[in-house]
Amino acid sequence: MRTKRDALGIKCKLRLAICCTILTGYTFLILWCQMFLYWNDFTPLLAIPVAIFSGFFAWAMMRKLQTVTIGKEDLSDGTRQKNVFLVWFVFPLFCSLTILLFCFAAYYPGVFSPDSFNQLQQAESSQYSDWHPVLHTLLFFTLPLKLFGTPAAIVPAQLVSFSLAEAYVIFTMRKALCPKWFCCVTFCYTLFNPVTTAILMYPWKDCAMAIFALVLIAYLIQIAASDGMWLKKPIHSILFATNLGVCTLMRHNAILLTFPILLFVLITYRKRILRQAALVGVCSIVIIACVKGPVYKLLRVEKPDRRQSEILGMCMTMLGNAVTEAPEKLDDKTKSFLYTIATSEEWESNYVCGSWNNVKFATDGGEPVENAGVQQVLQYTWNALREAPKETIDGFLTLSSMVWSVDTGLAWDQSIEPGESTPLEGVKGTGQAYLCTQIHVLRNWIYAGPFRYAFLFVGLFNYLLFALSASKFGFHQEIDSFLLSVPILCYNFGTMLLLSGFDFRFFYFNFVIFFPLLFLILRRKEKNVSFNPSAN
Repeated sequence: MRTKRDALGIKCKLRLAICCTILTGYTFLILWCQMFLYWNDFTPLLAIPVAIFSGFFAWAMMRKLQTVTIGKEDLSDGTRQKNVFLVWFVFPLFCSLTILLFCFAAYYPGVFSPDSFNQLQQAESSQYSDWHPVLHTLLFFTLPLKLFGTPAAIVPAQLVSFSLAEAYVIFTMRKALCPKWFCCVTFCYTLFNPVTTAILMYPWKDCAMAIFALVLIAYLIQIAASDGMWLKKPIHSILFATNLGVCTLMRHNAILLTFPILLFVLITYRKRILRQAALVGVCSIVIIACVKGPVYKLLRVEKPDRRQSEILGMCMTMLGNAVTEAPEKLDDKTKSFLYTIATSEEWESNYVCGSWNNVKFATDGGEPVENAGVQQVLQYTWNALREAPKETIDGFLTLSSMVWSVDTGLAWDQSIEPGESTPLEGVKGTGQAYLCTQIHVLRNWIYAGPFRYAFLFVGLFNYLLFALSASKFGFHQEIDSFLLSVPILCYNFGTMLLLSGFDFRFFYFNFVIFFPLLFLILRRKEKNVSFNPSAN
């Protein structure tokens, strides 16, 4: 007769088998895509034995990880709080500001892209457009401009905000008894990542989203460490709801991250704090509605047009690759549509495999896409898939490889690598060319070595997060650890379908929250945790 323990063992083995099967299939898919893009002799069968081997490797890794724990649940207070605050908040804050302001000195007064100049113009004229998130323009352009009276304060204000958020996460991790070595690794990885010191020189919404994502992950650590009881305190619920709402408003697609985070809290802690979690969700929606409604109306925010050409970027990339590589295979209606956007010569000279942006900006090709509409463009894409499958799929895989690939020949870092500092009206630029050169040399040295896999490939994060979460789910009934990877995966793969070009910066927040999230997934869980809500 089977005992309860035997039944539990069978369930664990079944979950483990499911996780290994999914990981094996995902590995096969990645290898298949890699070979489709970069191998001349394309043989899909070669991926099968490698994927099977990776399945056995995943199984062995899960067996090992079932005994791996990082820290334990505890939000103790008392005399140790002061020392923890000084060592793990003040010191990381000082180090972060030192490193980032040193880089800022090299690029003073910062690097402003065309999008940044557009937002700066809005802040100076008080005529706002929702083409770029208005709340981001208000907080990161208008506010420092009004406080300090110079656009040179915009980037430093962003650097201070980022440093505060990063120090808060490190402090929260240590307060939850994360090992000192892991806190140090987390901090060093973020600050010495070349992507960090490059992208933060731009006043972009991607940087703002990373800042608020850091704060959200710090709140998640405290919620998980207290088994949800942290939200029992009203001020904590207000802070969590506010940051969820503001983070959502930092990017038009940020809801792909924030909504799954809210669902995670609701599902995981529904037995203890369902009411508080539901109120957090309602308050977040109210905050978003108030900003999008009364605040926008008060500021007379202009609603932008041509949104369809943005959300259909992936379809247009696939069509662009087909009309460039194999125009003879396409039907007359599809070709006629594409040639209203650009002539055959313009497609040939401007289109880069995997980027519709090149043609869109060179020919102002958004208007024909808007006129055609979503349904018709989807129909053209389906026609191209049937008539020129290889060329169409090639365009899709090249663009989406930012999310799934663990190694490609694409220089994504070039999309965020700062050039010279940007001249601003009324600001005398004093950026140091010598410092910029040395920073570029260091970045190129890192990108040329093995560290580039950790610093450039979001696909590696996606694979590791899913594998680590699956390891917990496979051997233990810890559905919360498994669900922790869902918000990032949902954002990454959802945003992948909305890409128009190699916008690597869209995924920057992955690099700053990966290690804190890893701590949450691998933390030691103990029952009967004492919790003092007054401990921040």
